[in-house]
Parts: sequence; structure tokens; C-alpha cells
Amino acid sequence: MKMLAEYLDHALEFERMAAALRAAALLQVANMCAKCSEIHFKIAHYRQMATRIADRLTLDGIAGLMMELANAKAARHPAEKK
Repeated sequence: MKMLAEYLDHALEFERMAAALRAAALLQVANMCAKCSEIHFKIAHYRQMATRIADRLTLDGIAGLMMELANAKAARHPAEKK
């Protein structure tokens, strides 16, 4: 019974952390211009697709697309370099 309670405590903590990360990501997107927000979601979509693909050539192509989008996003606001 104690193990079950510990498991549930860990699961609840994980859910709280996930909710906090989602809130932080939404805040970051809310502070972007519309085009950067669109690019951000495209990159996230490609990243999600890459988790389901095992073909190295396809993964390299996705990585290239993600890099192009990241560069386009950075080029839109060159004064905001971190």
C-alpha cells in the first residue's frame, strides 16, 4: 500500500511539473510575434515527427528543416540575440 501511495505522489508531482512547463511554453509563445509563433509551432511539429521516425536520411532532412526555420526566426529579430 505504501508503494502505491508513493507512486501516486510521484505521478502527481510529475503532472504538476508538466503543467508548469506547458504554462511557461505558452507564455513564451504569447510574447512572440505572429510569424515567429508560427515558426515555433512548425519546429515543434517537426520535433514531434522526428520522435516517430527511425530512418537516418529522413531525420537528417527534418533536422535541416528545423535549422532553416530556427535561422529564419532569428533573422526576423536580429536585435534580440540572447
